Amino acid sequence: MMIRAINYALLGISRNMHQAQQSARNISTPGEGAPRPSRISGEFVEMMKAKRAVEANIAALKAADRTLGSLVNVRA
Repeated sequence: MMIRAINYALLGISRNMHQAQQSARNISTPGEGAPRPSRISGEFVEMMKAKRAVEANIAALKAADRTLGSLVNVRA
């Protein structure tokens, strides 16, 4: 069960890092003409959402790690 939690947290980190990188690329790559402020601000919102999701997955990973460590200590 803890291994599954760790795997889900790592998957969430990976997916959201990819989303943040994609948003950064979208901001830095101009489309047709000058980039519209609404498009740029939308991408910043997506980057912030991805950042918060990564932080949440890191917290879940740390909790699973602590729990797994506690279980190992109890068994020892």
